[in-house]
Amino acid sequence: MTVVGLDLGYGYVKATNGEQDILFPAVVGDGFERTTMLGDVVPYEVVLETGQGRRHLFLGELAERECLDAIVNLSSRKHEDEDTEALVLTTLALLMRDEGDAHRVVTGLPLAHYALQKESLQQRLAHMQGAVTVEGRKLKVSAASVRVVPQAMGAMMAGLLDTRTLKPRDEALLRHGGYLLLVDIGTRTTGFVVFETRPFRYVESLSGSVDVGGHTFMQELSRLLGRVAGESPSLSDRALYQELLETGSVFFGGRMHTLTDEVDMVRQRVYTAVMREVMAKLGAQTLGKVQAVFLAGGAGAGAARYFQSHFARVEVLPDAQMANARGFRLFDLATELS
Repeated sequence: MTVVGLDLGYGYVKATNGEQDILFPAVVGDGFERTTMLGDVVPYEVVLETGQGRRHLFLGELAERECLDAIVNLSSRKHEDEDTEALVLTTLALLMRDEGDAHRVVTGLPLAHYALQKESLQQRLAHMQGAVTVEGRKLKVSAASVRVVPQAMGAMMAGLLDTRTLKPRDEALLRHGGYLLLVDIGTRTTGFVVFETRPFRYVESLSGSVDVGGHTFMQELSRLLGRVAGESPSLSDRALYQELLETGSVFFGGRMHTLTDEVDMVRQRVYTAVMREVMAKLGAQTLGKVQAVFLAGGAGAGAARYFQSHFARVEVLPDAQMANARGFRLFDLATELS
């Protein structure tokens, strides 16, 4: 059975089976007949057939480009939405080599929602099934089994474990007593998990999640553009906000706006808010024993310089946006092995 790490983020869907990675914006729109050059197969154009009927859909960047109804779903119970079914079944179809491939799906929930929603998410995913036509193939898709873990747990495992041996990649981190902190800054939420090093164990009382993330940047930048341009771009125009955040300038409302200093202030406010929430949860005594901080998530890399002013070792995980998906899979393989 193939173990699939699936991160159903508010902004992006991320998944891996260890050989192939899937990453695309978590948006769904109604599809329509398109004229393509030379009959090309269009990525993420999907026909989904389930017990609820047949849907022709555009997913990801195709939906963002072509569909007015394609918006990010920021509901804390998004897994109950029929669009989430389309995202999950399409992702599993893209990871299938042959019809009949069995998938064990390992996914996560933010700690704030974990206790209340773990069972409902597990049941929802376990009962998803349908026929998916994507990239020229029609496949019957379902999950053979489902496991749900705390969201940032995946990224912590990606930071700690060697992908081949499933053993700690840096034994020195576990040699002395203390704590390891993982901060996962996603689209809507920031999750953080703490592990004690001796003995190595998850410390639930010091872990948590807060409703600050990449979408907070967009809200702040929207207000900024509203002040200087007299109007704000739609929050669904993620490419525009990403360009502004990365370069400090953007063309909007008929002219170029250069806002480097103002954007840096937004960046500082949001990352400082994240850091203060995490530090308040941990408390002074725990903070003094944190040996290393791992940063993950789509917005994780930008936080490094703010955390470096408070912690001796700060590491941005490689391919930070995929860290949870990779870690979910590693966590399941490691616990099954033990």
